[in-house]
Amino acid sequence: MSDVKIITDRLELFPVTMQEARSLHEIWIQPEVRKYLWDDLLIPFSQTEEIIDQSIQAFDNNQYGLWLAKLKDKQTSIGFCGYWPFFNQIQLIYGLEPNYWGKGLATEMTKATIDYGFDRYQFTTIYASTDPPNLASIALMKRLGMEYYKREIIEGKETIFYQISSQNR
Repeated sequence: MSDVKIITDRLELFPVTMQEARSLHEIWIQPEVRKYLWDDLLIPFSQTEEIIDQSIQAFDNNQYGLWLAKLKDKQTSIGFCGYWPFFNQIQLIYGLEPNYWGKGLATEMTKATIDYGFDRYQFTTIYASTDPPNLASIALMKRLGMEYYKREIIEGKETIFYQISSQNR
């Protein structure tokens, strides 16, 4: 899995392992993160472990999964990003520890992940979705060059979708 490490100016992104399960879980259960990622549910640690196991298996099968983002200078886990199946398509997923919001780190890690998806996985289009009230996520998708393409009601909840094609990156 070492060839799936992503390096940016300030961050190191590497496939999440069980050793980082606690760090990832701590990010996922923060109220500001879980509000949109988990529909405000406080997920159990066992669910984090299950998702990490699925991600490890996906990387082992030369597929996509989840990366944990760490600051290079501190080796502090600050977020996650990657590709995950949502709504019958593979989507970009991301989240950042709230203490690191507003510093350009989400843009840095997601831009690198998009580039990696086009270059390594040969994606022709990368998708992402969010809840309409998640204005920060919408702004991030727009900064990444993603364009709005649809709005749907899924399981009774409104979801908006953005996309970027390999030709428009």
